[in-house]
Amino acid sequence: MPESYREGILESFYPFVNRSFVAEHLSFGQSIVRTMQNRNFEALMRMPGYRERVVHVRLAPGEGGINLGMTPEQITALAQRGRGAGRRLVEAFNRPSRGGRVSWDAHRWTRLRSTLVALEQLHLTIATGLTSKVEPTGARDYMALLNRADEPPTNYPVNAALRELAIEELDAVEESAERIRDSGTSFAEDAPKPKGKVRIARPMIDRS
Repeated sequence: MPESYREGILESFYPFVNRSFVAEHLSFGQSIVRTMQNRNFEALMRMPGYRERVVHVRLAPGEGGINLGMTPEQITALAQRGRGAGRRLVEAFNRPSRGGRVSWDAHRWTRLRSTLVALEQLHLTIATGLTSKVEPTGARDYMALLNRADEPPTNYPVNAALRELAIEELDAVEESAERIRDSGTSFAEDAPKPKGKVRIARPMIDRS
């Protein structure tokens, strides 16, 4: 577990040793599958505001996962390691903030600081999209789409109250972007690294 905000930044990778031709290609194939399965989670584990609340519990061959033949002793040992990981988290988030050490206030401040960077970039991007030239020629911009009456398109309709709220929100985004540009500064200065981005993604479990 990272003890300070300078730790836990390096990329993780799946190593495989030089062995026989068949074994090397099999290992390479397994690395591809693990990358497809875990890459999003592993990239997120490097992010500030996330990495300091992750405790890595190392497993020996035959432990964890789908190893259904583990002995009672192995299961007990894994449970003890899990309790140890839990204690590390409790100790870290209960101690007072000091310097660059991980603490609850430092953790929450880091998450806010990272969010402000991503939010700033999102506002700038949206504002550019609202005011940029619309292609193809003759297509309505976003504000025109919001201000239309009962004209097509008719998919995903909003009522008058939501339409008004959307216009107010986009006006606020444009104002925020303008203030950022005029300020000559940015939340990206001395921001936690690596910087994150706000994007729409499909949730792993969609219950809607």
